[in-house]
Amino acid sequence: MKILPTNQPITISYAKGLVKLTEYYMYSTHKVPAGYISDGSSIPRIFWVSIGSPFLPEFRAASIIHDFLYSEGTGDRKEADKMYRDILKDNGVVWWRRNIQYIILRMFGWITFNK
Repeated sequence: MKILPTNQPITISYAKGLVKLTEYYMYSTHKVPAGYISDGSSIPRIFWVSIGSPFLPEFRAASIIHDFLYSEGTGDRKEADKMYRDILKDNGVVWWRRNIQYIILRMFGWITFNK
């Protein structure tokens, strides 16, 4: 059983496929406000068996920070993608799962960045 870092975001189910922060969440110098809504990691359902569900606890913090940085569009997309990968590593996600997600973000993230 994986033990996740204690600094995990507190969320509630908000709507189908969405979670909402019940209090602000800090990671590094980035503060995501309470009430922020995230759709989790954008992992197509066909890959859930191999990569994992977008709402696995070990993906949640990375997804929320990454979604927030993308929606703000004020920073560097590459740095946001690296941070996503780093948080996955901190949360114990195996190297191949986090690197597959990182590569996919680098290839297709431009579609949703700053939208």
